[in-house]
Amino acid sequence: MKKLLLAGLVIVMGLAPAFAAAQSPSGSGPRTPSGTGGTDSGTGTPGTISPSPAPSMPSAPLDRGATPPAASPSTSDITNKADCDRAGGKWLASTMKCDLTK
Repeated sequence: MKKLLLAGLVIVMGLAPAFAAAQSPSGSGPRTPSGTGGTDSGTGTPGTISPSPAPSMPSAPLDRGATPPAASPSTSDITNKADCDRAGGKWLASTMKCDLTK
């Protein structure tokens, strides 16, 4: 029983470095904690590491709530004074029609 326990301990101690190496970031080499060693690429000052610049903000999205006006509304599309006014026409109350002529 003691030999089995000792063999298990030897195996665990032998495989521990392999598991630790598999969990570290590959290709990055030894890491230097912030503020201790390392150099700032811009100034060459030892002991300081500059943060990377913030990503640029995307431009403001277009207002999707507003619908663009029709290219040339016809009088059959306009059924009330408010629509006629928006189209730039003259509302004729007697005929309930919009006059779009300029």
